[in-house]
Amino acid sequence: MSWESIFYWIEHHPGAASWVQAVGAIASIWAAFLIGNKQLRKQNQIRDEEKRARLHSFYAVVKSAAHNVSTFGSLLSSGNSLPAVEENWKLIFAPLFKTSQRAIGNLPSHELGNYELVESFHSLAGSIDLIITAVERGLQSDAFADQEFAYMREEVLVQCRVCDLSWKRFELACKDLNHSWKLPEHLRSMVKRHAP
Repeated sequence: MSWESIFYWIEHHPGAASWVQAVGAIASIWAAFLIGNKQLRKQNQIRDEEKRARLHSFYAVVKSAAHNVSTFGSLLSSGNSLPAVEENWKLIFAPLFKTSQRAIGNLPSHELGNYELVESFHSLAGSIDLIITAVERGLQSDAFADQEFAYMREEVLVQCRVCDLSWKRFELACKDLNHSWKLPEHLRSMVKRHAP
């Protein structure tokens, strides 16, 4: 059967042309529907990738800040003297904490997307702010007595514990999100390594 015979049959049978038009219209609607669905899936995929990238950025910033707090907490809990703590703070920890504070302050936490992430993020950020305030206030004092140093140490260690708990909650919330988003392997392995 050739194309000529098909066209001849269509021309000599009334209504066949309208059937061909109807089938063509249905096919074009169906094709438009498929193309629309494909574009929608692609947009959803792009949006999910952007969410994963944002979460990865948040995770890296929060992890770094929590690590700095943990390290400073170890310094304080090991019983170092005021001069040792003061020197370490000025040379190492003050710049690290202030960098973490700025980085955390620049993150749009409302984009985290779930309550556990936002709440633990803000709790961690608040504890970092309180640590900086307590240490700066204590070290700027002219007559910093041993008793005041002990009080500052305890105050900061409490905030270090708050920060650590907030980090663990943040990490757990990231892990839960990991299951629902199907995070890329490098991020899944990072979350698994640091899970409690």
